[in-house]
Amino acid sequence: MVVFNANDIATDLEPAHRITDEFMDNVYRLIPDDPIWHNGHFFWTDSLASLGLRYGEPGPNHPRSHLAAALRWTGHDIDVLRESWPDPAGPPRDIFGLALPLDPKLEMGTWLTEAHTRYLGAWRDAKDAPPADLSEIDLISGHFHGFGWGVVEPDGQGWARRLGPDGSATLLLRVPASCSVSVQLDGAAYPQSRFEALSVSVNGRSREPIWTGFGSGRPTLRLQIDCNAVTHAEGRLQILFSMSMESKSAADPQRVAFAKLAVRIG
Repeated sequence: MVVFNANDIATDLEPAHRITDEFMDNVYRLIPDDPIWHNGHFFWTDSLASLGLRYGEPGPNHPRSHLAAALRWTGHDIDVLRESWPDPAGPPRDIFGLALPLDPKLEMGTWLTEAHTRYLGAWRDAKDAPPADLSEIDLISGHFHGFGWGVVEPDGQGWARRLGPDGSATLLLRVPASCSVSVQLDGAAYPQSRFEALSVSVNGRSREPIWTGFGSGRPTLRLQIDCNAVTHAEGRLQILFSMSMESKSAADPQRVAFAKLAVRIG
């Protein structure tokens, strides 16, 4: 709000402040949580059409922030980390408020480690947070809690999200503490992917997943977590997916990615 007043009189701006704040509060309530791409505005689409160009909607592999675009070379999806930050107050600016272009002296490994550590800390500290709506979890759009995941890319039959470039990724789940949990991940259709080299642990304990569909070229991982384990974890499940050391050190490591995530409680 800008007020121009050339008179030398006392002016009470509090009512104007209140009206402006109420108006902006209403505007913010109408703004959806998911970002809206300005690229699809009719001004731009019509302009492209006049040049004989056809506008295409950005896919889920399109970075949604300048920082994610600048750090895409790392193989990590920074947008998922930033947008799913567990603290209701939002992600800390001292992590994601990096000035662009990035400082050449920035140690990327250290930055990522700190971001992941603080993400996990924020998730653990959210003591009063209710369990997530499991029906809304989506691996491709990034509607899940976790860190270390890689970027989304086409797999020939749709979209798939890769493990992080170090061959690992963590999924975080908050569920009722008195139930069993079933996790299913559908593998991407990549030839020669070494899904059999993937290990799984839940809260630091190794778990043996059930694999099906290897013959079809699109395997499915199923992980069953019994009620006793969920109760012992107080409904907080930290699931680590990690490739074996031999696979990580291979000269030509094969891509491992998943196209769909489903979580059910029983």
